[in-house]
Amino acid sequence: MLQLIHDIAPGARLGFHTAFDGLAGFAQGIRELADAGCTVIVDDVGYGQEPFYQDGPVANAVDEVVAQGIPYFSSAGNDADNSYEAPFRNSGEPGVINSSSVAHDFDPSTTSTDIRQEITVSSGGTFQIFSFQWTDPSVLVEGSSVANTNFDIALVDESDNIVAQPANDIDGLPFEFLEYTNNGSSAETLFLVIERADEEGTDTDRLKYVYSTVDPQGAEAVTQLEEFKTGGPTIFGHQMAEGAMAVAAAPFFSTAPFRSDIDSSAFLQSFSSKGGIPILFDQNGSRLSSPIQRQKPEVTGTDAVDNTFFGSFQGENGDIPDSALGGIDPDSDPNFAGTSAAAPNVAAIAALIRQARQGLSPESVYDRLESTAVDIQARRAIESGELVLDQIGAGVDPWSGHGFVRADRAVPTPTGVQIADTGVEVSSSGSRSAEVAWQKVGGERVDEFLLEKQYFEGAFVEQERFSPDGNTEFVRTVENLPVGEHTFRISALRNDSTLATTRVGTVVRAEEANVSAYPNPFRENVNLSVTLPETQSDGVTVRVDVYDILGRRVATPISSREIGDSQSLSLGSSVTQSLGSGVYFFRVWNEDFTATTKAVRVR
Repeated sequence: MLQLIHDIAPGARLGFHTAFDGLAGFAQGIRELADAGCTVIVDDVGYGQEPFYQDGPVANAVDEVVAQGIPYFSSAGNDADNSYEAPFRNSGEPGVINSSSVAHDFDPSTTSTDIRQEITVSSGGTFQIFSFQWTDPSVLVEGSSVANTNFDIALVDESDNIVAQPANDIDGLPFEFLEYTNNGSSAETLFLVIERADEEGTDTDRLKYVYSTVDPQGAEAVTQLEEFKTGGPTIFGHQMAEGAMAVAAAPFFSTAPFRSDIDSSAFLQSFSSKGGIPILFDQNGSRLSSPIQRQKPEVTGTDAVDNTFFGSFQGENGDIPDSALGGIDPDSDPNFAGTSAAAPNVAAIAALIRQARQGLSPESVYDRLESTAVDIQARRAIESGELVLDQIGAGVDPWSGHGFVRADRAVPTPTGVQIADTGVEVSSSGSRSAEVAWQKVGGERVDEFLLEKQYFEGAFVEQERFSPDGNTEFVRTVENLPVGEHTFRISALRNDSTLATTRVGTVVRAEEANVSAYPNPFRENVNLSVTLPETQSDGVTVRVDVYDILGRRVATPISSREIGDSQSLSLGSSVTQSLGSGVYFFRVWNEDFTATTKAVRVR
């Protein structure tokens, strides 16, 4: 996800917090990212226990950080409309799991009763009910009343033997999870049963489960519900938070640049989750007088884009057929599909919006994304190698929201002062000079620009101050650069106040490996700047030895360390403090090269 963000907003500082420490840890992680200074937050994690019909602990944390001025984005999910929902219908028959329970009647007709829902699970396939819930408040919400009804679910075979059921129940939590994998050599017919377990419980007005199927055979596999399919919304939990923006997914190869039959929009991924679950309970667990219906998802972002390590491979040796891509992605990089990819792409566009309009509230950022989005009117699928489109109609809808996000329309022209199009080019003539270029964007007055230079991790040193004199494009030459890593900082100033600042870096190389020591002379710690030669820039493993003026080796502060093409190495005070005053030679070497520099220790 961070790779995708970097592709769109390469100058953004990136932060990460795990979401896999349970619901409380997830909620706390959101708050800690806000406390750490993150100005946009995005996630792609969901917990089945998060309430369908009530804002849970993670949703509340989302709303807290949004109230602090931080836009929040979350993947809508990849469950399409894979849901069953119905009011509890008392069949009048005893349960299969427990004969003292009351079985749910799946058949909505008034003329017959069916307490078993038929499901086919293909060989090697998995059927999972990620979350089964009913209309009761959740014990997970602090201060809330709890569920007063308990339901059980199980998968049974044709003889009513239980083959899968939840591991345990939690009192006051209207939630069950179930998963079954068919390890046999042929497809298996099973039946789902739902039972009200407590005699004093109420006949709840809604039972609902969200399910998924995993089949190694792909599109031709047959794990599915065979009867009483209702479909329905599958976005729930913190994605439903009032302050969150839920993001649906459309693959890059189903957008206008790659398909002549699309104007400026996209075709939605067939798996992208549908919204529409209402909020029925307040934070106290009391039933709301009127359900709250929130528009989810709000927008659609791009997925199936390249990264370096996650997803499926296309190209000559890929495992996604050309029919899915139309032969437009010939590289062998893995393609990251799902709303997990779409969400960070939209979040990165939001970061660009905030950069261009730094005072915008989360609501205003959302408004720009929504108001400039292009309507999506069809969902895509591949059936028997052919593209099939399912029309979803015009306008805002529960599949794609306001439509496909277009960065070129959503990101406004910057106001105030921005420093853009920065670059640095090192002279190839051997003079070791660099041309630093940048552009001023925005109409505000700038009194002067300040150009500073940093060598490796040292302090920034002023190079030049000058008036812009009405110009908007600038190039400045910095000469006599030592071999190594240089960072240039450009600041726009007015009345001694900094209006904008940015950095750009480069590495100056030589034909041979180069090493220098700083500070020189040194008292306590000393650093070695190591720059590999022009012919070798992929990183190597090196050793560092220290010799005195008589040529005796007196220390080996680094016996083996992998370094990049240009890197600063801190040798540590424990080594340098063992050296007396005098001249020392620092040798950085491996089997391919040797580079030596001299430094003086003073006390």
